[in-house]
Amino acid sequence: MPAHKAPGPDGFTAEFIKACWPMVRQDFADVFQQLYDMRGRGFARLNQALLALLPKRADAASFGDYRPISLIHLVAKVFAKLLSLRLDPKLDRLVSDN
Repeated sequence: MPAHKAPGPDGFTAEFIKACWPMVRQDFADVFQQLYDMRGRGFARLNQALLALLPKRADAASFGDYRPISLIHLVAKVFAKLLSLRLDPKLDRLVSDN
């Protein structure tokens, strides 16, 4: 997970998770197990994102003067990263070259 990124709707950053990993490790394992078992009631919030507009210039006045970013939950970021790392070695067999 990259450092110094903006927190998502949950308010947590990668630095927080790294610093508190011994305390939150089991919580992450439990969440991932529930996602794996498809018992994800209440996980709809993981699909939510906050949209923020960052000004490109100090005198931003129109929509074109802003850059939109999506802030997603840290658990969703970690889960997506985990899936991508696990799927990467298998993608050649799962997806055709076309």
